[in-house]
Amino acid sequence: MSYDIAYSVKVNHRLKYARLSIGARGELVVLVPSSFDQSLIPDLVRQKKAWIAQTRKKVMADQQQSRGPSDVACELPSRLVLHSINEVWQVSYRAGRGSVVEAQVIDTNRLMISGDASKSDLVYRLLRMWLKQKASLELVPWLERLSVANGLNYSRAVIRHQKTRWGSYSGRGTVSLNMKLLFLPEHLVHHVLIHELCHSVHLNHSSSFWKLVARYDPAYMEHRVEMKRAGSYIPHFVDTG
Repeated sequence: MSYDIAYSVKVNHRLKYARLSIGARGELVVLVPSSFDQSLIPDLVRQKKAWIAQTRKKVMADQQQSRGPSDVACELPSRLVLHSINEVWQVSYRAGRGSVVEAQVIDTNRLMISGDASKSDLVYRLLRMWLKQKASLELVPWLERLSVANGLNYSRAVIRHQKTRWGSYSGRGTVSLNMKLLFLPEHLVHHVLIHELCHSVHLNHSSSFWKLVARYDPAYMEHRVEMKRAGSYIPHFVDTG
């Protein structure tokens, strides 16, 4: 009997058992230890058929929600799906006079944009400002908790809006975090934060650095693969204008 679910195989020397992972675009990745008999993979995939279908459906639904109408029909976003902190913010719009556009939190997880919403560039800019403030409230304390728990020190943290870099660590001990991390799943944000904190010990990407990363993020190789597709979590408006 044929089985038509396509998948790729990744060998992770740190794993003890085979694992299935669904990527941001719904692709199936089978992660196996180096000693795993890969001839068993088709049966493993077959046994997990229901889980694969259910997980793919959820991932693709989340992507649709996180992109919002701005990505599908060039309309303003109606919701912001912040996977990192498991929050969904509804975005409402209220017409107003003049050219001023303002944002206000009016209820739990509800954001109201007041003003001339036809000026989409102003709305996008306002939403980005709100996201940057939200990232400061959520990501900086998260970084601090990991720093204290693991004894990985830094001098200060800043939130930026960057096109490509998710984070960085300077020679002066400054950790820069991209506000777009808010849209990524929790485990990927943890991966980025640990990565930057480990630079407090090794300001390079040597084998010693990766060994330290592995201590706090054992599945870091899998997470690095996922990060290559992490841009698909980001709504279009965030990098527009």
